[in-house]
Parts: sequence; structure tokens; C-alpha cells
Amino acid sequence: MRRFRRWSIVAGLLLGPIVLLLVLRAFPAVDVSWFSPQWHLVAVSGIAACALAAATAALVTAGRSGQPNVIWLGIGCLAVGVCMLGHGLTTPGVMGTPSNQWVGRLPYMAMLVFALCLFAAGRPPTSRINHFVRRAPIAAIVAPATVMAALVAYVTARPLSFGNGEAYGWEENFYDISTLVAIGLLLNFSQQAS
Repeated sequence: MRRFRRWSIVAGLLLGPIVLLLVLRAFPAVDVSWFSPQWHLVAVSGIAACALAAATAALVTAGRSGQPNVIWLGIGCLAVGVCMLGHGLTTPGVMGTPSNQWVGRLPYMAMLVFALCLFAAGRPPTSRINHFVRRAPIAAIVAPATVMAALVAYVTARPLSFGNGEAYGWEENFYDISTLVAIGLLLNFSQQAS
């Protein structure tokens, strides 16, 4: 009985969001009635800030261990936290934020950087990609973290930067390609892990 209860909780946690998504996709009017820019800002930014704090703590530990695979995983998690925090903070209509493209760009950036980092984490520690990380773990953490934080801080402060709030002509195709690349990298990693 106890085992059934435990697995039913796991199943509910895994299937609940999928069922909710299917319901909202089947009845879009319900989804629109729940939309609120303020709620999006609070929910996404709050969750991303918590993930960012956890990723930072994991990166501190990873930097001390010096293991390239763990460092890559930490950098990928940090990228998700930073980019999704930026996604929440660039929500149009909140605190005077204008309609912008960064609210849509940042989740794709998070997904692609995470997949690339997971791919690198799946390489053997002796591989060429891990050579620098093994020799200088702190620099390998600080450099990408600084670049990501600076970019997200800049576009959060100036959401109309890089395109003046308009999408580039090639951008939609890039989203499709980056999604396929990320899926391929994640599938590659899952095959290596099994």
C-alpha cells in the first residue's frame, strides 16, 4: 500500500502538468483568463531565482571538486536559471517593460546552452573539451557565468536592444534549428548515460 501511494504521487507529479497543458491547449479561452503579466513575472522570476541559487551552490561545490563533467552540468543549470530569470524580468507590460523579443529568445537560449553543457558533461573527463575545465575550473565557471549574467542584465535593462524590439527575419528558423540541435544533443547524452 505504501509503495502504491509513493508511485501514485510520482505519477501525479509527472502527469499533472501534462494533463493541465492538454486541457489548456484544448480550451484556449481558459488559458487566456489565467494570463497575467504580473503573475508571469512573479512565478517565472521566483522559480528561476530559486533554481539560480541552487545552481550557484552546486557550481561552488563543482569548482572545488575540479571534475569537468560536474562543472559542465553546473554551468548548464546556471544558464537555465539566469536565462529564465531574464525571461521573467522582460515580461511585457510589467514595470513599464515594452513588448520585446527577449522574453521569447531567452528560453531558447536557456534550452540550447543547457543541451550544449550536458553534451560536454557527457564527454570523457580526458577529452579535449574538458582539458581546460580540468586545468582551470574556476575560470571555466566564472567566464561563462559572467558573460551570461552580463547579457541577461543588459537585455533586462534594455529589452529593445539588438533589433529594436523587432524579430530578425532569420530568427524563427533559428528557433527551429536550435530546438532540433538541443533535442539531438539531449538524445545523445541519454544514450551515453544508459
